[in-house]
Amino acid sequence: MIYMKTLKQIAFLTAIFLTAMTGVLKAQTVIPNGDFESWNSYSGYSNPASWDTPNSALMGIPFFGKAVVFKSTDFHGGAYSCKLLTQQIAIPGSAFNAPGFITLGKLSINISAQTFSVNGTTSLLTLWGIINSSQLAVTPVP
Repeated sequence: MIYMKTLKQIAFLTAIFLTAMTGVLKAQTVIPNGDFESWNSYSGYSNPASWDTPNSALMGIPFFGKAVVFKSTDFHGGAYSCKLLTQQIAIPGSAFNAPGFITLGKLSINISAQTFSVNGTTSLLTLWGIINSSQLAVTPVP
């Protein structure tokens, strides 16, 4: 009798859990162009569709601008991926490292102050990545 009561409790708790999970799974947002298959081409660079990058601001630096986000055929699934590079931007009298990054928010960049901000929602992403260990610098934490 105790065995049947325990089975009924387990079945009841499992049904509640599955019902709750159905609501959670339906509430997940699909990330636009999450597979990086769609790209918009501009003069001298491309950006993944629906994503914002520092490319337009950096390429707007006359004679010295460089892109930091690239369309790549080194992929996990599909035909394309997004390659992010840190590039040194050398302007006479100044140089700085511009990181490659992407965001679904609206990116604002101040080149002269070397700052940026992102307005919009933050999402947790799980990504496949390749690290070029010959270019990887590791700084030990004291």
